[in-house]
Amino acid sequence: MVNTYFESIPVREEREAKILGSDSGWSILNLLRDSGSDGCTAEEISSGLDLPISTVYNVLNSLRAVGFVHTKRISKQIGRPSKDSIEEEMRTGKQKRIYIEKVPWGNFSFTRDFDRLLVEEIDKLIDKSDIIEACAAVVDQIISKMKNNSNYKDFLPSTEDCPHCHYSHEAREYAFALVQAVSDRVMKSVALQAVLEKYGYYF
Repeated sequence: MVNTYFESIPVREEREAKILGSDSGWSILNLLRDSGSDGCTAEEISSGLDLPISTVYNVLNSLRAVGFVHTKRISKQIGRPSKDSIEEEMRTGKQKRIYIEKVPWGNFSFTRDFDRLLVEEIDKLIDKSDIIEACAAVVDQIISKMKNNSNYKDFLPSTEDCPHCHYSHEAREYAFALVQAVSDRVMKSVALQAVLEKYGYYF
């Protein structure tokens, strides 16, 4: 992947935080993000990060369990295949497993009570407002300005879909980063502070 847009990843539960909180977990996920649609084998990760292969497999299993990576059994030639690897594939019928980043950008988990409120009340109010259209229009303008400015040419995500999972890894992270940037500006705005202060909430 040419571009990444976050130095940290929002987590939904303690288990995800523990995985990314370890040096090896974050390093492996970052390597997979950099690899984009090509992905990596466990052996490539072990070699590239100088980690024991057993550690790599343990972390990959944890990342798969929380949905941060997925796998494809796809032949991927790394240099000249050894006689042993050819014989192993012929004997087992198994191809090398490719690990690919699939961070669920934009997915959050709320508490049960807040989620119930979200479904019963908040969603209805959002649907009646024009906030989605307004946010989409701002994102549209941002992308348009970036595309028309040569300084941002290398910053924009690729338009190519991943051949393994058929979505653009860069574009998903880019879109989530843009929406988060808009949300951050709203959180810091005088307008939102005025609304909260109206109800006695100060921050």
